[in-house]
Amino acid sequence: MDGVVLGGFALRQKIGEGGFGTVYLAEQQGLGRAAVVKVMRRSLAVRGDATERFELEARLACRLDHPCAAHIYAFGAEDDGTLWIAMELVKGTSLETLLESGPLSLERAIPMLERLCDAVQTAHAQGIVHRDIKPANVMVAAKAGRLMPKLLDFGIAKQLVASDVQLSEVPAVRVKRATRPPPQPMAALDHTAQPVSALDHTMPSAGSQTLAATVAATTPTLAATVAATTPTTSTAPATSLTQAGQILGSPPYMAPEQWIDPSLVGPWTDQYALALLAYEALSGKRACNGRSLAELAEQHLEAPLPRPPGISDAIHSVLARAAAKEPKDRYPDLDAFVAALRAATGWTDDAVEPVPGMRAELQAGWTADAPQPIAEAITALIAARSPNRVSERVMIVGRVIARWLGVLAIASRSRIGRIDSHTSPIADRLRDLRRRAPRDDEWIELAVGLGREFADSPETWPIPELAIWCADQGAIDALRELVRGEHTIADGDLGDRARAIRQIAALERILDGLGWLLDYEVGREVPSGVELWVGPRSDDRVIRKGPSDGDRVVVLDADGARVVLLAPLVVIAAPMAGEPEELFVFSGPSRTGAALHTTFPRGFERDDVGLWSWLADHVLETSESSEHTSLDERAPYPGLAAFTTSDHGSFVGREREATELVNRLRAQPIVAVVGPSGAGKSSFLAAGVIPTLPTGWQAITIRPGRDPLSILASIRTRVDASPYRDGHHSEPLEPSADLGAHLVATAARHAGTLVLIIDQAEELFTQGATDEQRVAFARAVIALSTSPHARVVLGVRDDFLCRVEELAPWRGVIAHSVQILGVPGRGDLERIVTEPARRLGYDFEDAALPAKMVDEVVDRPGALPLLSFAAAELWDRRDRHFKRITKLAYEQIGGVSGALVQHADGVVDRMTVVDRKLVRLAFRRLLTAEGARIVHGRSELVAALGGGPAASHIVERLLAARLIVSRDDDGGERVEIIHEALTRTWPRLDAWRQQDASGAKLHEQLVAAARHWAERDRPEGLLWRDAALADLRRWRSTNDRGLTPVEAAFAETSERVARRARRRKLVT
Repeated sequence: MDGVVLGGFALRQKIGEGGFGTVYLAEQQGLGRAAVVKVMRRSLAVRGDATERFELEARLACRLDHPCAAHIYAFGAEDDGTLWIAMELVKGTSLETLLESGPLSLERAIPMLERLCDAVQTAHAQGIVHRDIKPANVMVAAKAGRLMPKLLDFGIAKQLVASDVQLSEVPAVRVKRATRPPPQPMAALDHTAQPVSALDHTMPSAGSQTLAATVAATTPTLAATVAATTPTTSTAPATSLTQAGQILGSPPYMAPEQWIDPSLVGPWTDQYALALLAYEALSGKRACNGRSLAELAEQHLEAPLPRPPGISDAIHSVLARAAAKEPKDRYPDLDAFVAALRAATGWTDDAVEPVPGMRAELQAGWTADAPQPIAEAITALIAARSPNRVSERVMIVGRVIARWLGVLAIASRSRIGRIDSHTSPIADRLRDLRRRAPRDDEWIELAVGLGREFADSPETWPIPELAIWCADQGAIDALRELVRGEHTIADGDLGDRARAIRQIAALERILDGLGWLLDYEVGREVPSGVELWVGPRSDDRVIRKGPSDGDRVVVLDADGARVVLLAPLVVIAAPMAGEPEELFVFSGPSRTGAALHTTFPRGFERDDVGLWSWLADHVLETSESSEHTSLDERAPYPGLAAFTTSDHGSFVGREREATELVNRLRAQPIVAVVGPSGAGKSSFLAAGVIPTLPTGWQAITIRPGRDPLSILASIRTRVDASPYRDGHHSEPLEPSADLGAHLVATAARHAGTLVLIIDQAEELFTQGATDEQRVAFARAVIALSTSPHARVVLGVRDDFLCRVEELAPWRGVIAHSVQILGVPGRGDLERIVTEPARRLGYDFEDAALPAKMVDEVVDRPGALPLLSFAAAELWDRRDRHFKRITKLAYEQIGGVSGALVQHADGVVDRMTVVDRKLVRLAFRRLLTAEGARIVHGRSELVAALGGGPAASHIVERLLAARLIVSRDDDGGERVEIIHEALTRTWPRLDAWRQQDASGAKLHEQLVAAARHWAERDRPEGLLWRDAALADLRRWRSTNDRGLTPVEAAFAETSERVARRARRRKLVT
């Protein structure tokens, strides 16, 4: 299944297989996040209502959020019956591997076991039983000398429901030891290998003939007990994935009730496994090490816990009770088990004292009445079972509060009116929201910057107490110190408990000062009033009766009046189909550039493409008019982004070319749209061509990407699912050997004409596809184009046209089906600037301004994106009162090139330190010492940056960001800075040039000398000597400029020849 996409997770590599199914390393598309995906065996998936039961249990497991439990990201059931679950990829070493080196010390083992038990106890509180706790399912990482565990495989956990057996109802496990013959070889276990597990091996069910035969051969009494206590038909409720008679677990760690009647498992079952895990961690040996399933079963059911050296009697007594044969004899819960284990160590430090906690009245008030994210964070703090966990969760509470105050302040400001984006000191912070996610302390600064000016007249602020708080420097500093962890740093010499006590005290003071938050209720408008979202999550929510205007999230005061509209900063929605709704809070930009909303504590994400426009319309600008700006007034300019099909109404200047392409498709089965970088091919196809296709024609747009065959195969499901969706595709099917025939059959099933648009076809050569994949892709596309029910359009960069044509299946076809898409003429460029705004009722204040804008860039590479970006900036600064685009706004953005300067800073700011260094090197190569632009070969530039994937990636990013452009000539692909205005007005670039000025001239000379040397077949007479070589040595010792291979060879050869000359001189 490699390459298959399940629910947005692309399977990359098979990493394991067992009785439950197959495990794959995967990547979550869009987020680029590594994950592990388990795919259930078909034999399990087809059993009765397996799909429904799987989804119910996986949904419950998804709700578990604990730092010591691997997160479950998503799950799903495919149309073909495939069941899958995606989980966090946990790095570290398994506890099983760690224990191969010997037992753990008491000082390391007990805190680790406490954290592990805390995670399992949290699961039990949410109705989840793990059922397969073992060292192999625990990953550990060392942090600050502590072992931090993470429990895996909650995806197969059992859901506890009302119909499940309770501890008081568990029948006694009475299996008497019987004389038996020596163990038989069947079901023998190799204890040097991985432990036997129902997940790793196919294990017979209790009550099955196979298990009965195995047990009967060795232990007749045990066999009789199993037969007597195991039902022959399923009696488990529909909400349990495993039915009665099915075993899930690992035999060396399975509790007696799992062997006798697996339907009786409960929290007590996990306690048994944890006791055996603790025994193994402290002794280095398994408690049960039978050589067969029957022998293991008998040990679990009858044998007492062994007494190995190295474990004290007190600790052994605790473990023996937790591993009691009868569930009723074990500890009532894991908290009690941990407390007994901690007491048995004999430690007398403060770790055995009660865990520090908040005052009871604070706990009650904030968990009941605080907005849900804050209430959830405080609930998690209250549940902490160790001082270290208290310290961690105190900081989390502070961070959640900080973001909530920032969002609340933005929403409050939007009701009063927009700030002056050109003079307000907080404007830059608001603009930064689109560039990067604020740090925790920056959310506080944002709230203070928006609300402090109203502290003297708080009645003018929607939430007066917030304005007053914003002027309380002591309260601000206290919260800032908490989220920055400054208490932890200052208390570094304290013990864990003392540090936790101080942090709790600091949090209590902060909550006392924010008590006014509890006087305001957060809710969502519903037909009968407002549904409250305060306190921890609950299926039953209070509805405050009253009028309602829709389904927006609002803040109510003590009288029930709406004081602040939180939407779209806060939204309530289901994170995925079948999941309960969550409260999403704005947190910054997503990887796609949209606004990102996240939930706490589960971390679900949701993009909102409209929030940036909302910020501009409601927060960032002031207006002398009180007229409300409609949120439906969509920005007609995409900036440097591509147009989509929904932008057809504002896409102008290409009408003639679009009509020509549609007419070509009526007569030709395949057409290649070819143009230079920056010509707008993607926008042309999406907004110009697709919306004008004849009735009955359906367009599917793909990009080849890293796995072109899987992407191509995906159109089979998309045709049957829905029409074009702006480039988003559903899960691809596994590509077959005869993909072309399948595509033809797919087109034939379609009611009209299928138009396959392959955008950025050059990705066949830039994203790592093999020659075989490219040829297979081209062959399938040609096969599709032969169908009378299909048409094919390729969008190709002009410098890749020859390589596309050279693919054998396309040879002689593409060259005869080309439509050139060049830079629009002057008249069309002016229409591109003016017409979208005019269609929304806006005009340019100065009628000559559009022509002036075009004059700046006409006949230059990148003219279209430069104009589009500048127009988008002008639209953000439009005069909403008189519906004009002003000359003042044009001057403020610095003209067409000035707008790009601001963009350039944003591009570099979002890069890592290493990437910024490469960007700086790239601009060094593209400028002379005097600041004039230089045209370089693309391969030459990549080599100068050090070569390899990192250098190529930087060049691609600069091209994608339109900071540089490429063109093709007889010498190959050439790149240059997009416009000389960028070199004149970009402060960062100017600073780089100033710092590099001392060596820039010498570097120019080196480039010229090395090129001339290489062109003349590298004669020694052209090498540098004496003073020139001495200057080169000094320059190379103090500069990190990248050199091309030719330049490096020139410098090294000069040195070598000089050394040889010195040796000869010494000899003579």
